[in-house]
Amino acid sequence: MNGKKRILSWIMAGCLFLMMTGCTQTGTGTVPSGESTQPESSVISQTSEEESSRSQEESNGTQSETGGESSEEKSRQETGKHETMLPDISSDDPGFSIVFSQNPLDAGYAAEAEDAATTREMLEISRKYRDLWKEEVDSAYQRLLSMVTGEAYDQIKKEQSQWVAQTPGILGSGEENGEGAGTTEILEQMNREMVYYRSRAATLYSQLYQLDPTFTFAYSE
Repeated sequence: MNGKKRILSWIMAGCLFLMMTGCTQTGTGTVPSGESTQPESSVISQTSEEESSRSQEESNGTQSETGGESSEEKSRQETGKHETMLPDISSDDPGFSIVFSQNPLDAGYAAEAEDAATTREMLEISRKYRDLWKEEVDSAYQRLLSMVTGEAYDQIKKEQSQWVAQTPGILGSGEENGEGAGTTEILEQMNREMVYYRSRAATLYSQLYQLDPTFTFAYSE
């Protein structure tokens, strides 16, 4: 119990005691027994209500401030997650969706991104996983070709050639350190490239999964 509440309880206890026992003395400053003590008790009652109201307002204010900080902190955490979140890979095969969602590259990227303290560090992480996904594209493509023949083989080669040809137009020049480019702009470009290669790897692996459901990724932690 805090100091204000202790003082208030003592005052109320004293008032209650006087009301129960009454006062038998006569003269100035005393109230004859049996007569109303309304003026004094009203002041005490009002004081009690004011103190209680102030205490409640202070309590509500503290809870509101705490809640505001909690919401703000939660918002910052969610924003951080959103900035490092990779897009879902859609597939008509739920089995492949599960397999791809458990790939070691996404897990490694998420762990390293969580520890990144600066934009520069995040840039290096994105560059690393951009290059790893490029390797996955090549690995999946080569393994897929080794498992098919005839028209299927030709179709896969055609699709890959078209994808390679359109890549510069989609990603741009790829000059990461171009004049005037800041770290944030380079990071955004690097993230686009990482997601681009990751998406292509998922397409090739989904085809490979139809032939070899037990395939493994080239990268291992």
